[in-house]
Amino acid sequence: MSDLFVDNIKHQSSQGSGTITIGASGEKIDLGATAGGTFTSRPAFSARPNSNQSIPSTTFTKIEFDIEDYDTDSAFDLTNNRFVCPSGKAGKYLFIATFIISLGNDESVLSYFYKNGSRIDFSIGKEVKANDGNSAATNSIAVINLDVDDYLEMFGYQTSGVSKNTISSYISFQGHRLIGV
Repeated sequence: MSDLFVDNIKHQSSQGSGTITIGASGEKIDLGATAGGTFTSRPAFSARPNSNQSIPSTTFTKIEFDIEDYDTDSAFDLTNNRFVCPSGKAGKYLFIATFIISLGNDESVLSYFYKNGSRIDFSIGKEVKANDGNSAATNSIAVINLDVDDYLEMFGYQTSGVSKNTISSYISFQGHRLIGV
């Protein structure tokens, strides 16, 4: 094995705007413990609803989104209200869901992630009971491994006995790909 010592590497045809490939598919590049460098956690997205949504009691209900605050790779599908893992971006992702709903005293709220249509039980947010007769909120946070074309959705659940409305200004669904894991 040889060492290569250089001060600067530039793409030969574009002078700084092209892609420089180091290594082949499946190889790992070791930057060393103190090398530093710039990495991006892409794709990344943040979505939220524009209006309240009615959630039936004791029914897992998919949360609807119509606003993207950001979506780096156009991977959040607003039509189907879900994140879809894009080509070449398989890996571990950190997802965060915030869910709040108008509830009375001692009524509960939960949020879950669904992967490819099936609930992920470890993604449950802490069950929260309203104690002010006004609202209850919960957060779900999970690291989930996704393959290309896997999709992830956010669902809400409440126990009031009747349909209740979400409070849209406090609902969000966010995620980003993790690097280095």
